[in-house]
Amino acid sequence: MRSPRDLPVDYPLTLTRAVVRRGLVIEGHLLSAGERSVIARWLSLPDAVAHAFARLIGRERQPVRRDGFNPPGIDDLEQVLDDLRTAGFLDRHDSVPWTLRRDAMKVPELKTLCRQRGVSTSGRRSDLLDRVDRLATNEGPDVLRPRHRFLFNRLCRAGLQSHSGDLTTVVLSEMQVQCPAKYPVGRGIGRWRNRACMLDYEDAVQWRYSPTSDDELLADVDAALLRACTEEPPSPAHWRFSAWRQITEGLTTRLRSSESHHPPCDLVDRYRRLVGLIGTPSHDSAHRLAMVLEKAGDPEGALSVCRAGISNAPEGIRFSRTGHRIAKSLGRPETVAGVPKFPPDRVLALPHRREGRIWSVNDEPGVSVEAAVVSWLVAAGRPAFRAENDLWTTLFVLLYEPVFFAAVEGAWPAPLLTRPLDLGTDSFVRKRTAAIDVRHAEMDRRGPGALVAEAWDQRFGERISGVHWYRWSKENLVSVADAIGAAAIQAVLKPFLFRWREAARGLPDLVLPPGPGIEDSGETIST
Repeated sequence: MRSPRDLPVDYPLTLTRAVVRRGLVIEGHLLSAGERSVIARWLSLPDAVAHAFARLIGRERQPVRRDGFNPPGIDDLEQVLDDLRTAGFLDRHDSVPWTLRRDAMKVPELKTLCRQRGVSTSGRRSDLLDRVDRLATNEGPDVLRPRHRFLFNRLCRAGLQSHSGDLTTVVLSEMQVQCPAKYPVGRGIGRWRNRACMLDYEDAVQWRYSPTSDDELLADVDAALLRACTEEPPSPAHWRFSAWRQITEGLTTRLRSSESHHPPCDLVDRYRRLVGLIGTPSHDSAHRLAMVLEKAGDPEGALSVCRAGISNAPEGIRFSRTGHRIAKSLGRPETVAGVPKFPPDRVLALPHRREGRIWSVNDEPGVSVEAAVVSWLVAAGRPAFRAENDLWTTLFVLLYEPVFFAAVEGAWPAPLLTRPLDLGTDSFVRKRTAAIDVRHAEMDRRGPGALVAEAWDQRFGERISGVHWYRWSKENLVSVADAIGAAAIQAVLKPFLFRWREAARGLPDLVLPPGPGIEDSGETIST
């Protein structure tokens, strides 16, 4: 790993300016005239003033207390803050609502204020806040509330082509702690067709992650279902940043939460409407519909949903398992084939101590059974890797590296993306069919291990979605790829081209490349 380099004291200004300018290039046409004017005025501010604003909008806790804001490199901070306020970029003192000034107070300050007002100082911070029903102009801390923070966050999201707009990846790249992936940046199609789509998406994201009380869940679900009916399902190229996706995934989460608070009969119709909107019989919401139907006393309906969701894809396994169980309860187990259960090739006997499902390995408590098995196998001289999803996503990117980084129009519109924007959609494969065919031919001719080693040498250390450079060595990954073989590894990893991380469901958590035989003794467990 390379040594990090120090950044100049005004790095928040430098990085924010670069990302904001790139956001203007990519999606500036979606801003209003007033928003473009605000950005132009900020770009024309003196460096020290713009620097202070960049640091203020980067603070997670808002508003910012003045006594905790002392950015380096600014000589006359009070004058800079006055300039920001005059330019319309900062609220301070009586311009900030008293509720925000109150919320910024520390517990000792709240207790002092309660004591001065003759009210109790006992209880939690929330109790103290409730007792302070108003603040005078001279009460409470001096706080700084930057204006237009949402606008700048919008442009950072545009410049990074991300959901969050978080500049952490930019900072780490500039510090050379994480090396950004190297790929040809091209012209992007933009995340939205027009401003209305952008505003719908932003509103949907806010709704999806806003908490909802248990009593209001169903009413919230009904309103969102009506809204989803008015949204046009996005094209594959626009799916990732669509309001439709945020609403349907938010509905799936809310309905799942509703199962703990409402009877199944209240959820059946809502789940049916959601499944109809999504239009994918193997979606998670369809499986939940089958479970709710069974609980509501309609096993035939549940069985019908399971049959529609059964497929050879990883997500189809749960429908096979649930459908077979329901068919057995109806006395017709032959109508739905169960998921094959293979007996273990051998039974391992671990010499480690355990309590329930928790193991103690070399006096280290709290070890999972997977880690305990790997530790024992490695100590016995047999290579073994705990795979989970990370090994498979790493192998996928390395084996399909030319496909992953293909110069396709619209896939890489921003320089710090960690994956193509269309990964996991139908268009990803459609636009790269020729590159996929060439890569499969190379796997057959040269072997998967050689391709893994070549991609590792070319890309090592780059920040790429799904790749974990430091969990396994190059030799480990090469041995796994060659042990599986070209034909089998294509069968295992090809679904990642279509569904990305979802394709990892059901893949083995423990991988044993070829190695010597071992002898075991101790407590017996099945693996």
